[in-house]
This record gives sequence, structure tokens and C-alpha cells, in this order.
Amino acid sequence: MRSEDRLALISAFGCAGFLCAAALIVFGGTRELQPVNATDLLLFIVSGPSAAVGGAICIGLFGHSGGRGWFYAGVGAICSTLLGAMLGGTIVAPVLGALFAPLVLFGNLVIYPAAGLVWFASMAIVHLYAMNLRAYGKSTT
Repeated sequence: MRSEDRLALISAFGCAGFLCAAALIVFGGTRELQPVNATDLLLFIVSGPSAAVGGAICIGLFGHSGGRGWFYAGVGAICSTLLGAMLGGTIVAPVLGALFAPLVLFGNLVIYPAAGLVWFASMAIVHLYAMNLRAYGKSTT
């Protein structure tokens, strides 16, 4: 993948992270952050860059066509979210955050369906964007 396409896709992951954090703040609960003295603003600030790093690691799973492509994107969405949550959790609360942030995040996405829907839609849009990059020859892989 060309470096500018890769950077654009990593930026899309970051935007998805910001969007999901906003959805959790608006629709969900961020009470679990209170024991580590984290605020909604800190959650929002950390989510975008953490999601971008997680997405950069899993970028190869996105953009493939067909049913297998959607399966890979689903695996990539879960893995990139897991990695992003671990990184963000580490920034917010160094040891416990890495362990519990993914559990809290995925739990909140299930408990608060509107936030889960935003996560699902944002990952689908990232996959469609990656498919577009590959399909129109903007990518070499």
C-alpha cells in the first residue's frame, strides 16, 4: 500500500476512535473511569491516537473484497479495538488500564447498543474506505 494511502487509512482509524469515544461519552457510561481519576475529556483525547496505532497494526486485515474480506475486517476491527484500548488504558492507568480497558470498552459497547452501533458502523466505513483504496488502484497491494 502506498504510504499516503496507508496514512489516510490510519487517520480513518483515528477518526473512528474519536467517534466511538464520543459515542461512549454521549450514549454510554464512563463511570468505570472514575476510580483512576480519568475524565471524559481524557478518554476522548486518548482514543483517537490509540485507535490509530491499533489500526496501523491491523491495517492488512481491511480492504479485501467479498465475504472473506468482511470476515477479515471483522477480525481486524476486534483486534485493532483491543490493541487501541490496551494502549489507551496504559496511558490512562499504566498497569490496570492495559488489563481492564478492553474489557470495559467491549462491555460498554454491548451494554449501550447505540455506542456499539457507532463502533460497528465506523469499522464498516473504515473497511469500505480501504476497499475503495484497493479497488481504484490507489494501492499497490
